[in-house]
Amino acid sequence: MKSRKLLLILVLIITNQFLWSGNGLGFGFCDAPGNEAEVEIFDELGAKYVRMGVSWSLLEKANGDWDFSHYEQLIAKSAESELKIILILSYDHPKVRRKGDRNPYIRAEYIPDFLTYVQKVYDRWGELIAGFEIWNEPNMRIFWSGSDSEFFQLCRETVSYLNKIAPEIPVAVGSVMLNPWVGGRRYVRKLLDAGILEEAEALSIHPYGFWVPSQAKWVAGIRKIMDVRGYDSKKLWITEVGYPTKSLYPYRVVVEALPLKISECLIRLSAAGADIITWFQLYTTMENEKDSKGFEAASFALLYRESDGSYIPKNGLETWGRVANALTGLKYIEDSVILESPTDKTVHAFSYGNEGGDRVLFLWSKIGIQELDLSNIKSGVAIQNLVTGEFKSQNSMIQLEREPIMFSYHSNSPGDRIIIGSNNAIRRIRIEGF
Repeated sequence: MKSRKLLLILVLIITNQFLWSGNGLGFGFCDAPGNEAEVEIFDELGAKYVRMGVSWSLLEKANGDWDFSHYEQLIAKSAESELKIILILSYDHPKVRRKGDRNPYIRAEYIPDFLTYVQKVYDRWGELIAGFEIWNEPNMRIFWSGSDSEFFQLCRETVSYLNKIAPEIPVAVGSVMLNPWVGGRRYVRKLLDAGILEEAEALSIHPYGFWVPSQAKWVAGIRKIMDVRGYDSKKLWITEVGYPTKSLYPYRVVVEALPLKISECLIRLSAAGADIITWFQLYTTMENEKDSKGFEAASFALLYRESDGSYIPKNGLETWGRVANALTGLKYIEDSVILESPTDKTVHAFSYGNEGGDRVLFLWSKIGIQELDLSNIKSGVAIQNLVTGEFKSQNSMIQLEREPIMFSYHSNSPGDRIIIGSNNAIRRIRIEGF
């Protein structure tokens, strides 16, 4: 009993900070650690969040009894490890399905039954949860077979109910598959028109895609829509994003390209307005990935968890950790980098920082054949290639390629500006201001 009280005190301290209490960016996985070794993996990667679902159909038995054992250990282990748990409330239950129903669906008459499930989840784990997310990808027929208006009704009543029984826990709505192929942006507009975000704290989206600049454009577009409609105080969660290395998904990438894709994705989507990014996903086995076919999810994972107790990192896992560790607690600083012509056409630059003066700059070449003059930067700046992990010495010149270079430093001037320009040649550029 004493240990449970101590755990409760710890968790209340964490949740009182909320998911977005000025602490800047946060990163995590759509997987939970199951043992101490996996807790250490989360810590080393800088993963602070766990997104996981608790299926109604697995909690409530056919006779009406409730069994929480399926998720008990994962939730308890995550909470004990001080990971912030985003819990998905989904899907339907056999008792509310009618003959002919093939996909999940909650009719209006069964919303009270769904709210009973919500109450049971809160009663069991509420003190350990840092955020709720209602449903998953309702704009995909495989996850919601009812109408949009019917889902909005379920969502509205669930948010209202959670605000009554758990006003201290933030709630995210949407969980929208954002890709334009499935009308994601249009769906978000309909959701906002229906007022679903009024009582919630965040909108959640899944910007899956192949071309990272396009993904970032989608996310920035949603952030702008929210701001224009008066939701500038609401947060934007990316609760799923990732890239498979074996499947029929159109955003599949080859394993060799994964580190570069990961680094650019985390950087660009954070800059586009995301407050939290939970990656899909962390764990699989080599056998599962080998046997996966079609649109199965195994090849999204970044770590192989084998039956003999070994953990084998996939190409890109270390890059994910480098970016997440660097950006956690920071915020994107817009207009802090001045790209003089013609470097604005040849260089990508993203700057982040916090009130304490910690700064991170990511820089890479669009054309991959530029030299960067470091003679004007101060000493004490750590320079690292995100893909290889190699640290660069602060010589007068380094090669700037397509792999992002990370500059980590401290600044006592909150309004400082970094200037990147050319030394009379596109292939040679200079950097100054830190």
